Amino acid sequence: MKFLISFCNQSGDSRNNLLLIDLKTGKKRYLLNNVGGFTGLGQDSKYLYALSQTSPTRIYIIEKGSGKSILLQKLEEVLDPHSLAVSENFLYVVSTGNDQVLQYKFDRVKNKLFFQKIFWWPNGSDKISDTHHINSLFMLNNQMYVSAFGPKKSEKWSSADEGYILNITENRKEIEHIYHPHSIFTEGSIFSKRNIYYCESSTKSVKKNNLTLIKLDLGYTRGLYLQGKYLALGTSSGRKHSKSTGLINNPADEGTPEDDCRLLIFKKNFFNKFVLKKSFDFLPNHKEIYAIIALT
Repeated sequence: MKFLISFCNQSGDSRNNLLLIDLKTGKKRYLLNNVGGFTGLGQDSKYLYALSQTSPTRIYIIEKGSGKSILLQKLEEVLDPHSLAVSENFLYVVSTGNDQVLQYKFDRVKNKLFFQKIFWWPNGSDKISDTHHINSLFMLNNQMYVSAFGPKKSEKWSSADEGYILNITENRKEIEHIYHPHSIFTEGSIFSKRNIYYCESSTKSVKKNNLTLIKLDLGYTRGLYLQGKYLALGTSSGRKHSKSTGLINNPADEGTPEDDCRLLIFKKNFFNKFVLKKSFDFLPNHKEIYAIIALT
C-alpha cells in the first residue's frame, strides 16, 4: 500500500513537500520540487493532482507510473488553495481565500484546464474574503461534501467553533457543531447508509458520524484516508491556547507552540476499534501535513 502526502506551510527553501511512501517497505520518494508546500491532492486512474501554495496558485498533474509532471498550470481564479476533487474530466478546487469551490474542465487532448464557473459558495458570503474557511472536499457517488470552520466570533479562527460538513449536491448540512473540521472521507453506496469520517482538528480527534473513533494526546489532526481495514491519519504542529481544555489550534493563531508531524497508520481489529500499527515522524524537516491519499 502506498500513500501520497502533501506538506504545507513550509518555511525556508524546502523543496521536498510531496512524499510517496510505501508502507510495506518504508521506502520514501519525494516528487517534484516546489517551494512553499502543497495542499489538496486527488487522483484518477492515470494521474495524480496536487495544488501548490505558490502565488499565483498552480496545479501539477503527475503520471502515476513515472511520477513525472505532465502539466503545470496557473489557476488565476484560486485564492489560498486547499482541497480538490476529481470527477471524470472535471476538477473542483477549494479557493478558501474567497469562499468558493471552483469548477475546471480538463481537456485531455489539449492537455489544459479551463475554468468553468464558481460551483458553490456559503450562504451570505460576498465571495471576496475568507469568512467560513471552507477547506476539504470529497466526492462519492456524485455527491459532493465540503467542510468549513464556519464564521469567526472574534478576530482569530480559534473562535470559530461552529464548523460543519455540508452536502453541496443536496444543499444539506450533514454534521454541525464541529471545532475545526478537516479531511472529509465518506463511504457507502447509493443503496446503503453513508458514513462520514473527518478530523476534528482542534480536539486532536477523528470522528465518524459525530462519534469519536480516535483521540490523540498530541497533534492537530489533518489528513485522513481509509482503505479496507486501514486508516491513515496525519498530525501537524499547532498552538495550545489553553492548558485546561487541551485544545490545539493551527500555527497561525496565538498560543504555546506544540510540534508534531506524523503519519499514523491504524488497523481495525475484531472489535471494530482502530489500533495504531505504524508511525512515521517527519520532524524537523516538516511541521504540517495537509492531505493524504492512498494510491489506487
